Amino acid sequence: MIWLHTYSGLLLGWLLFAIFLTGTLSYFSTELTHWMRGGQVSQHWEKTVHVAFDALADTKDEAKNWQITLPDERGAEARIQWRDNENKRHTIEQDNVHVNTAGGRFFVAFHYTLNLREYGGRYLAGIAAIAMIVAIISGIFTHRRIIQDFFVVRARPLLKLVTDAHAIVGIVTLPFCFLICFSALAIYISLYVPWFANAHFEHGVRDIDKQITARYQTITPSAEISSQLTPTPDLKAILQDVNTHWSAKQVPVIPIRISVDAPFTAQGRIIVWGIEPTWVSNKLVSRAYSWKHGAFIAFDDKEPFAREVRRALYGYHEAHFAQTGLRWLLFLSGIASTFLIGSGCIIWFNKRKDKVKHLSIGHRLVDKLNIAVIGGLPMACAAFFSTNRMLPTTVVDRAGWEVLAFFVAWAVAFVIACLCKRQRAWLLILWLSCGLFTVSAALSLAKGMWTEHAVSSLYWWVTCLMVFSAAVNLLIAKALQRRWSKAAC
Repeated sequence: MIWLHTYSGLLLGWLLFAIFLTGTLSYFSTELTHWMRGGQVSQHWEKTVHVAFDALADTKDEAKNWQITLPDERGAEARIQWRDNENKRHTIEQDNVHVNTAGGRFFVAFHYTLNLREYGGRYLAGIAAIAMIVAIISGIFTHRRIIQDFFVVRARPLLKLVTDAHAIVGIVTLPFCFLICFSALAIYISLYVPWFANAHFEHGVRDIDKQITARYQTITPSAEISSQLTPTPDLKAILQDVNTHWSAKQVPVIPIRISVDAPFTAQGRIIVWGIEPTWVSNKLVSRAYSWKHGAFIAFDDKEPFAREVRRALYGYHEAHFAQTGLRWLLFLSGIASTFLIGSGCIIWFNKRKDKVKHLSIGHRLVDKLNIAVIGGLPMACAAFFSTNRMLPTTVVDRAGWEVLAFFVAWAVAFVIACLCKRQRAWLLILWLSCGLFTVSAALSLAKGMWTEHAVSSLYWWVTCLMVFSAAVNLLIAKALQRRWSKAAC
């Protein structure tokens, strides 16, 4: 079990470190996106609907579907999209709403696709989740004196302190890590185990959602009906009806999206989608209305029990239900889990380097990967944020430049790890991370983050998080420098 725990954690430890770090940042993806856009204040959702319908009115001869993403209290921005008859998606930009940025969505996508969506990234993430579950279960057997280990902290030497911290954090985060990995596998179970779907559905995995998901009937208006345009229904009455029904609930439903199918036709409908903020399941509630009459359309949204279980696991994994306090608790759990994984890789190398006269190729490879991933990934995140602050808002494809800065910085970390000696590489990467986080915080302050507008938006804490990250990198660099200086003496 010790062997299984050691190598299931080591061989995929760097991949798990990247997944957990970016996944942890995903808990505040909306807030990070809002901060990277400059902290602009969103409109009220009802006002957004009226503005969106006015903007989309010009597409009535072309559009077959509209999607209006509504702003919320966490800082999500309004987005207006429509699809034409050839199913091409178009976006209508709103003044003072959109600043082009990859935002927190980049971390969400990266943590489960590794930016390899078309090259099996989700399969790699699934393999990593299985390895993590194996490491968790074998770790319970490894630390058989789990209660005693929890209360043992040896301050010296440093390796003992890190080892004890690794054991304590492993105990504390065990339920969190297990449920995160298990839910990740359950979300994509049909992708990882497709044979059952292939056996029971004509088109395999592609048919599952269509067969077991509650969905509105597809509208295919005839050419004759489509040619007779119908004016926009009374939006005020529809929105009032939505507010009446959803506000009356014990926990009011929050509208998050409006979709319109076959607009300006007699068969068209308007669907308002909402989410119950304390409901673990990611299933959305909805109210549909006829485009022609504005009348309510009843809808049976019952789904099989297995589908409801998957939705609950999906909701837990994404934590959209979590209010501010719980979201911070999950964020700290994610940071602790990331430390658990990174410290495990570092412990493995340090326990072996003093026992051998000459480091093997395997030992050196582990050391280089520790430096490049555990040290380099935070530096890449710092480059991502600082690039966002340095680029003018008028730059074309700012989002692409931010992502490019992330991967270039990470590649630089790999080059430093390969070309520099171990101690120098660690210090150089830590100092660079400190500098980049400082730049992102300083530029945020310079661009007016402390104005009345910015403080009222409550996203000053992201800047504080940048300052804290810079301080952590600085303290670690100083501590390692002192330790290695004493060892040299």
